[in-house]
Amino acid sequence: MQNSPLYQFLNLRHIPFRLNVEQASYFLGFAPHHIRILVKHGLLVPLGSASQKVKYFARVDLEEKGQDVRWLSKATAIIREDREPKAESD
Repeated sequence: MQNSPLYQFLNLRHIPFRLNVEQASYFLGFAPHHIRILVKHGLLVPLGSASQKVKYFARVDLEEKGQDVRWLSKATAIIREDREPKAESD
């Protein structure tokens, strides 16, 4: 467990100001694949242009969102909705 990327990241003395998708997910407590969903729904905005393959996020923005209970609740609900199978219309 101590060698896991999550454990190593959470035990850094200084968390970088710019975080990649995996680091942002650790920081916010979501799975890495949830970050794509949050970006798709406009709850997270990556740094730079949207066309970049590697997405980065500002730590200060993630800190603000992580301390906002309403944002966390909305993000959790959107992830849950996105994962639920869509009902097919007849």
